[in-house]
Amino acid sequence: SAYSDEAFATTELAAPSTLTALGSSASTIDLSWTDNSKAETGFSIERSLTASTGFAVVGSAASDAVTFTDTGLEDATRYYYRIQAVNATLKSEYSNEATDTTWLAVPDDPSNLSVSVLNTCTVELKWRDRSDNESGFEIYRSISESFGFAAIESLPEGTQSYTDTSTNNNTTYYYKVLAFNDAGRSGYTSTE
Repeated sequence: SAYSDEAFATTELAAPSTLTALGSSASTIDLSWTDNSKAETGFSIERSLTASTGFAVVGSAASDAVTFTDTGLEDATRYYYRIQAVNATLKSEYSNEATDTTWLAVPDDPSNLSVSVLNTCTVELKWRDRSDNESGFEIYRSISESFGFAAIESLPEGTQSYTDTSTNNNTTYYYKVLAFNDAGRSGYTSTE
């Protein structure tokens, strides 16, 4: 008897569902989803800075995976995600889109603090602002180089100098500066 005509069947990959995104640090977002396919060899992870458009592949996850951590992201930035199941020949439909925002990073430490005596009761401080996300700066002063520092002034973002006019004649003062925002405080400058 003769063989019958050959027939081929194509199996579709079921799309992953219930994709969620959760900012987990200033540079990471954790993704999780439900794996609805039994035939995938992995998942393709796509990211965009806008909803519904501009997606690009940023990573992959293994077969049967249900989580992925996207790393190296900018702080305080909203990201959008979608994923699809893949194998050697097929790609599923996309999952739902999920979005979240990375945390705000603590500002970088200010640096290069210099102190100049302008007259007997006036001292000028200058420093380098190394952050682009500070809410402001705090100035600390002490009469000891190693302890007893107290905040004497809070200054707005972008400030890189301060004039202290509340000093006493014939007294040595030590200063340090830090940057702050809603995420926390930077380290101090070196003490001058």
